[in-house]
Amino acid sequence: MPLFNLVYHDCVIEPWMMDRVSKDEDYMLYALLAGGAPYLVRDGAYPNTDGAFDGEKISLEEMTERCRVVTELHEKTALLELVRHECMTADGSVQKSEFSDGTYVICDFAEQIYEIGYGE
Repeated sequence: MPLFNLVYHDCVIEPWMMDRVSKDEDYMLYALLAGGAPYLVRDGAYPNTDGAFDGEKISLEEMTERCRVVTELHEKTALLELVRHECMTADGSVQKSEFSDGTYVICDFAEQIYEIGYGE
Protein backbone atom coordinates (compact mmCIF):
# COMPACT_ATOMS: atom_id res chain seq x y z
CA MET A 1 0.00 0.00 0.00
CA PRO A 2 1.66 3.27 -1.08
CA LEU A 3 0.67 5.28 2.00
CA PHE A 4 3.26 8.02 1.41
CA ASN A 5 1.91 8.63 -2.09
CA LEU A 6 -1.71 8.51 -0.96
CA VAL A 7 -0.98 11.27 1.53
CA TYR A 8 1.58 13.43 -0.26
CA HIS A 9 1.13 12.85 -4.01
CA ASP A 10 -0.38 16.27 -4.71
CA CYS A 11 2.27 18.24 -2.77
CA VAL A 12 5.62 16.42 -3.22
CA ILE A 13 7.20 15.54 -6.55
CA GLU A 14 8.93 12.22 -6.11
CA PRO A 15 11.14 10.94 -8.94
CA TRP A 16 10.94 7.22 -9.64
CA MET A 17 13.50 4.83 -11.03
CA MET A 18 12.56 3.48 -14.42
CA ASP A 19 14.82 0.42 -14.54
CA ARG A 20 13.67 -2.94 -15.78
CA VAL A 21 15.52 -5.03 -13.23
CA SER A 22 14.59 -8.35 -14.81
CA LYS A 23 11.88 -9.89 -16.95
CA ASP A 24 9.86 -10.18 -13.73
CA GLU A 25 10.49 -6.73 -12.18
CA ASP A 26 9.90 -3.39 -13.89
CA TYR A 27 10.15 -0.27 -11.72
CA MET A 28 8.24 1.74 -14.32
CA LEU A 29 5.05 0.10 -13.08
CA TYR A 30 5.56 1.56 -9.61
CA ALA A 31 6.14 5.01 -11.12
CA LEU A 32 2.86 4.73 -13.00
CA LEU A 33 0.88 3.56 -9.96
CA ALA A 34 2.15 6.54 -7.98
CA GLY A 35 1.75 9.07 -10.79
CA GLY A 36 5.37 10.02 -10.20
CA ALA A 37 8.01 11.79 -12.25
CA PRO A 38 10.59 9.56 -13.96
CA TYR A 39 14.38 9.51 -13.87
CA LEU A 40 15.70 9.31 -17.42
CA VAL A 41 19.16 8.26 -16.25
CA ARG A 42 19.91 7.51 -12.64
CA ASP A 43 23.38 6.67 -11.44
CA GLY A 44 23.52 5.65 -7.82
CA ALA A 45 26.28 6.96 -5.60
CA TYR A 46 27.44 3.40 -4.95
CA PRO A 47 26.91 0.57 -7.46
CA ASN A 48 24.52 -2.17 -6.34
CA THR A 49 23.21 -0.16 -3.37
CA ASP A 50 20.42 2.34 -2.83
CA GLY A 51 18.28 0.82 -5.57
CA ALA A 52 21.03 1.21 -8.19
CA PHE A 53 21.24 -2.43 -9.14
CA ASP A 54 22.42 -3.77 -12.45
CA GLY A 55 19.40 -4.88 -14.41
CA GLU A 56 18.45 -5.34 -18.01
CA LYS A 57 20.14 -2.88 -20.30
CA ILE A 58 17.66 -0.51 -21.90
CA SER A 59 18.62 1.65 -24.84
CA LEU A 60 18.39 5.40 -24.45
CA GLU A 61 15.62 5.45 -27.07
CA GLU A 62 13.54 2.88 -25.18
CA MET A 63 14.20 4.59 -21.84
CA THR A 64 13.13 7.92 -23.37
CA GLU A 65 9.86 6.36 -24.56
CA ARG A 66 9.22 4.80 -21.14
CA CYS A 67 9.86 8.19 -19.51
CA ARG A 68 7.51 9.86 -21.99
CA VAL A 69 4.65 7.60 -20.86
CA VAL A 70 5.30 8.29 -17.16
CA THR A 71 5.83 12.02 -17.77
CA GLU A 72 2.54 12.29 -19.67
CA LEU A 73 0.70 10.69 -16.76
CA HIS A 74 2.56 12.86 -14.24
CA GLU A 75 1.69 16.04 -16.16
CA LYS A 76 -2.00 15.17 -15.85
CA THR A 77 -1.94 13.98 -12.23
CA ALA A 78 0.82 15.98 -10.49
CA LEU A 79 -1.62 18.35 -8.78
CA LEU A 80 -4.37 15.79 -8.30
CA GLU A 81 -5.07 13.85 -5.17
CA LEU A 82 -4.29 10.15 -5.28
CA VAL A 83 -7.61 9.00 -3.86
CA ARG A 84 -7.44 5.22 -4.01
CA HIS A 85 -5.09 2.28 -4.27
CA GLU A 86 -6.26 -1.30 -4.29
CA CYS A 87 -4.94 -4.77 -4.83
CA MET A 88 -7.18 -6.39 -7.40
CA THR A 89 -5.87 -9.91 -6.83
CA ALA A 90 -5.29 -11.78 -3.58
CA ASP A 91 -1.53 -11.99 -4.19
CA GLY A 92 -1.24 -8.26 -5.00
CA SER A 93 0.11 -8.91 -8.48
CA VAL A 94 -2.55 -6.64 -10.03
CA GLN A 95 -2.92 -3.21 -8.45
CA LYS A 96 -4.94 -0.12 -9.29
CA SER A 97 -4.49 3.55 -8.39
CA GLU A 98 -7.09 6.24 -8.98
CA PHE A 99 -6.70 10.01 -9.01
CA SER A 100 -9.29 12.67 -8.15
CA ASP A 101 -10.20 13.41 -11.79
CA GLY A 102 -11.00 9.75 -12.49
CA THR A 103 -7.65 8.93 -14.10
CA TYR A 104 -6.63 5.39 -13.17
CA VAL A 105 -3.67 3.09 -13.61
CA ILE A 106 -3.82 -0.69 -13.46
CA CYS A 107 -0.52 -2.56 -13.27
CA ASP A 108 -0.17 -6.30 -13.63
CA PHE A 109 3.18 -7.18 -12.06
CA ALA A 110 2.93 -10.84 -13.10
CA GLU A 111 2.50 -10.03 -16.78
CA GLN A 112 4.51 -6.77 -16.60
CA ILE A 113 1.80 -4.76 -18.36
CA TYR A 114 -0.21 -1.63 -17.52
CA GLU A 115 -3.36 0.21 -18.50
CA ILE A 116 -3.94 3.96 -18.13
CA GLY A 117 -7.40 5.49 -18.32
CA TYR A 118 -7.48 9.27 -18.37
CA GLY A 119 -10.24 11.10 -16.52
CA GLU A 120 -11.69 14.52 -17.25
